[in-house]
Amino acid sequence: MTRASITTLFIRHQRRLLPLAALCLVLLLGWRTLQWLEPQAIAPSDQLIAQALPRERGPADAALKELRRTYASSAELEHTPIAADVDTMRVGLFVTNNYSIDMEVPMYASDGLLWTSWSPALQAKFEAAGMEPTRLLVFVNNVEGWDSRLTPVGDAPMRLANGDYYQLITYSTKLSIEHLGLHHFPFQHMHLPIALEVNDESDQFRFEKLRLIPDLADSGVGHAIDVNGFITRGWSMAEFRHIYDSDFGLREGNSTRPASVSYSQILFDVLYARSVKASVWSLFQPLLVVMAIVILSPSLSSRLWDVRIALPATAVLTLVFLQASYRNVLPQLPYLTFIDRIYSLAYAICLACFALYVWAANRLNHAIPHGTAEQRAVIEAEINRVDRRFQLGCLLALSIGSVLCWLL
Repeated sequence: MTRASITTLFIRHQRRLLPLAALCLVLLLGWRTLQWLEPQAIAPSDQLIAQALPRERGPADAALKELRRTYASSAELEHTPIAADVDTMRVGLFVTNNYSIDMEVPMYASDGLLWTSWSPALQAKFEAAGMEPTRLLVFVNNVEGWDSRLTPVGDAPMRLANGDYYQLITYSTKLSIEHLGLHHFPFQHMHLPIALEVNDESDQFRFEKLRLIPDLADSGVGHAIDVNGFITRGWSMAEFRHIYDSDFGLREGNSTRPASVSYSQILFDVLYARSVKASVWSLFQPLLVVMAIVILSPSLSSRLWDVRIALPATAVLTLVFLQASYRNVLPQLPYLTFIDRIYSLAYAICLACFALYVWAANRLNHAIPHGTAEQRAVIEAEINRVDRRFQLGCLLALSIGSVLCWLL
């Protein structure tokens, strides 16, 4: 075949080839967009390979903003400078594993290492109060306390070269997930928090007297931190001021005692995200195929009214089963997720499609026994014109509605 014949063939069939080329271009752009939206995993703090990779250390500005947005309802992000007469305790966390995520409760299990260091002056206060330093910190979001384990390493705290005391602790506990955040499911982010707070049994170590300082230099996550179905995005660590609007019954008519108390809290948060590509192919691809069939169904001849009118009902049944398949992995929620809103939009389009076919079938049924061939041709042309406008309206409704479903 010569070049001239190929050119002639292309010119002859260009009207058919151009829509195919446009479809291929749209698919390519969609694939590149999914790759751009795909979240990137971080390298763990401990490496199983010879060459160390760059890692994220501590809460950068963006991570602090994320912490503020996520936990502002339960604690106040603290930027108050530490006074000279306030004791400090440095706290570090190395999370080796997060597992057994239960979205029904919601909670998860976590294993790792916890270490603290404090000054000799603070050690003297511990001894005067008869308090063991290893009992000073507790997991605020701990659940099933009987299954929680905090094991100090060594018989007693060790002394560092600068004279400070140091204690390493291994932990294994189950923790609650305060903010599950499934509004944008299946593209949601998941925060797995570890909240450490002062357990002030003697009422001597409130926020005004003791501050917890996060050890950002050595804290981190291990190589087993990944969770099935999610991509590990990073971790953040910051000090919070946890304010309790109660004095726990200790005022007893003493008006000089404040009506609320606050304690220093360390919040270590591991951020996970679902894979965009996996979510699209597993959850949205079947939905898109069903909706493509529904939107293309008006292209069938209006004389095939019995076939056309059966398609929306079949599509609705398919959507019901598809929606049930992903709802089984979600807990009972008081709100609609992003994919729930998309399915609601799909149901509305199927209902509108069924109404269109009922109208078209009634028009044809009235024209066939009473009208002439010319009248039937006019009615069929009118139905075809409405069908094309309906298809365009469905595409616009899906496009605009999907954006609104994400924003609302």
